[in-house]
Amino acid sequence: MRTQAIYEALVLHTRALVNIILAILCASAFCQTGQANIRRVPSQYATIQAGIDAAVNGDTVLVDEGTYYENIRFKGKRIVVASTYLTTNDTSHIQNTLIDGSGATNPDSGSVVYFNAGEDTNSVLCGFTITGGSGTNWYLVQDGWYREGGGIFCESGGGRIVRNIITSNRIQGSTADGAGVWAVNTTTSLPYLILERNLITDNIAQADSLGVGVAAGGAVLFSTSARIIGNVFERDTAGSKWYASGAGLAFQGFPQGPYPVGFIQGNIFRNNVASSALGGAFGGAMVVEHTGPVTISDNLFEGNVAVSAWSEGVGRGGGLWVGDAYLPGTTAPARKLIVRNSFLRNRTQNPRWASGGGIELDGTLATIAQNEISENTATGTNGSGGGIWAYRSSYRIENNIIMRNRAPGGGGVQFDSSPMPLRGTDQTIVNNTIVDNDATSGGGLSITGGANVVSLNNILWADTAQNGKEIYVSGGTANVQYGNIQGGWPSGTGNINADPRLVNGTYRLSDSSSCIGAGRDSVQVSGTWNRAPLTDFYGVTRPTPIGSHPDIGACENPMADPAVSVTDQTIGSPMTYVLNQNYPNPFNPSTTIKYELPKASLVRLSVYDMLGRQVSVLVDERRDAGVHEVKFEGSTLASGVYFYRLQAGDFTQTKRLLILK
Repeated sequence: MRTQAIYEALVLHTRALVNIILAILCASAFCQTGQANIRRVPSQYATIQAGIDAAVNGDTVLVDEGTYYENIRFKGKRIVVASTYLTTNDTSHIQNTLIDGSGATNPDSGSVVYFNAGEDTNSVLCGFTITGGSGTNWYLVQDGWYREGGGIFCESGGGRIVRNIITSNRIQGSTADGAGVWAVNTTTSLPYLILERNLITDNIAQADSLGVGVAAGGAVLFSTSARIIGNVFERDTAGSKWYASGAGLAFQGFPQGPYPVGFIQGNIFRNNVASSALGGAFGGAMVVEHTGPVTISDNLFEGNVAVSAWSEGVGRGGGLWVGDAYLPGTTAPARKLIVRNSFLRNRTQNPRWASGGGIELDGTLATIAQNEISENTATGTNGSGGGIWAYRSSYRIENNIIMRNRAPGGGGVQFDSSPMPLRGTDQTIVNNTIVDNDATSGGGLSITGGANVVSLNNILWADTAQNGKEIYVSGGTANVQYGNIQGGWPSGTGNINADPRLVNGTYRLSDSSSCIGAGRDSVQVSGTWNRAPLTDFYGVTRPTPIGSHPDIGACENPMADPAVSVTDQTIGSPMTYVLNQNYPNPFNPSTTIKYELPKASLVRLSVYDMLGRQVSVLVDERRDAGVHEVKFEGSTLASGVYFYRLQAGDFTQTKRLLILK
C-alpha cells in the first residue's frame, strides 16, 4: 500500500550517494570553464568561506573534519559544499565536521549558513553539523523586525540541504521563526528548496513580546515550494508569550513560481513542543497554513505537544494543525492530502480549550486517508477531538484506524461547524475503524455546531462515553449508512450491531466477522453520491473479491469466501501475491511478516531504514506457492520507522513497520 517511488529512490541513494550527487547536481551546475574542481578545506583554503569564494559553478568545496567558527554564504553559486562524508559515506564525518556560527562578528547576522542570493537546488549543503546559530534580523514592512533562521537562512533563494545535523541553534526576539531552518520567498520565481535526510534537533525559537510575539521551531518555510523527505525533527521547541506554532515544521504562505508546492514524506516528528504562556499553541509537530496543495505522507508523528497555559488561550493540533481559516476571505485553499502517516501519543493541553490531539483541521479542504491515529489526547475542560478535530472544514476521512484516543468531546473524532466559504461542502467519513476511544460525549464520533456528516461503512465499537457511547450529535446531523455501530443506530440503511471480530494489532476482520461484505460501494445522500475508496488501509483492492460488496471498516478481508477458514485457505495456493502488514506493529523486539505466493517464485524479503540502507535480508531463495511467514528480530536496531520490501517474480511491494523501545 505504500508509495513505491520514494523508497526505490532512497535505496538507490545509499548504493551510490556520491555518484548521484556529483553526477546529477554537479553536472547540471557544471563550471563555466567546462571542468569542475574540488577545493579542499583546510589544506588549500583556511576557511570554508574562502573555499566558496574561490569556487565557480559546478565546483565542490570538500571540508575535512574539525570545528569551523564561521557564518558562511553561498553567494548565489551552484556548488556543492560538503564534508568528507560525501566521498566516504561514513556518517561519523557528519558529527565531526561542525560549522559553529556562535562567533558572528555582527549579532544581527548570526545565522550559520546563508542561501540568499538566488541559489537553486544545484547549491548543495551536505554532511555537516550546523550549530550555534542565533539568527538574522529581517524586516517585513507591514510587521516590523523578525529574528529568523538560526542554523540556515534562505531568503528568495533555494538549495538542497541533505544529510546534515542541524542542532542547538537558538533564536530569540519579538517574533522568532525557524531556529533550525528558515526560508521565505519575496519574489515571484523562488527556486525549489529541498530538505533531505537531515537530523533537525534541540533547536529553540523563543518569542518574548506579548500581543505580537510568534515563535516557530525547527524549520519554517513561508511562501516556498519545497520537498521535505526523510528528515528527523526531534525535541525542537517553539516557545512564546503569545503564539507558538509548528515546533518541528511550519509550512505557510502562498505559492510562488512554477514548482510543485509542498511534498512532505517519510519524516519523523518526535517529542517537539509548541508552548504558549498567554495565547495559543498550534501544531506540536507541524503547522500547515498554505493556499497551495500540500501532500503529507508516510510520516511518523509521536509524542509531540501543543500546550497553552492561559485559561483563555488554546492548545490545538498536537501532531498536525492544518489551518487555512485565516487566509484572505476570497482565497480558496487547495486540497491538503494527509495519507499513510502514524499519529501516536501526541497531545494538546489547555485549562479549557484543547483540540485535535492527533490532527486538527481549521477552515481547510482536506483528505485524511490510511493513517494510524492512536493514543492521542486533547486535555482541557472543553477539549475536542482526541484523534481528529475537524472545524469549519470540508473533508473526506477514509481508511483510517482511529483507536485509544481521548478527549472530553469526540474521543475519536470531533466534527464541528459547516465549512467556510470556498472550501467545498463535503463532510464525509468512509470505511474507518474507530475503536477503544474515550470521551465524556461521543466516544467514537461527536457531531456539533452545524456539521452535516455522512458516515458510510464505518466500524464504531468498544468506545466509551457518558453521552453517546459511539456517536453523539448536538446541533449537527449524522447520516449513518451501512455501519457497524455498537448498541445500534436508530436511523439509516444497512447498519448492524455485531462484534466486528477484529484481529488484534492489525485491526483486520477475522474470517467470521459480520462486517465482511456488509458495506456498500456507493450511497446517494441528498442527491450526492458517496463512494467507498478503491483500496483499503493496507492497499488491498476493495472490494475483495471483485464484484462483491465491500467490507465495513478500514481493512478489507482478503478472503474470497468468508465461509472458508484460514486453515482451509492455506491448503491451496493464494490467487494473488500479497504482502501482509507485520504483527505486532509497533513491536519490540520481534515481529512476524506474512506473505502469499500464487505460484513458486524467487523471493527476496528485505528490511531498510529511513535512509534506504538495507539492514536485514529475511528471505532470498525460491519458495513454493502458498502462505509463508518469517520473524524479524529488531533488538539490535534503534527505535524508528523501517520499511520491508517483498520482491517475487514481477511483484514488488513495500510496507512500513515501527520499532518502539
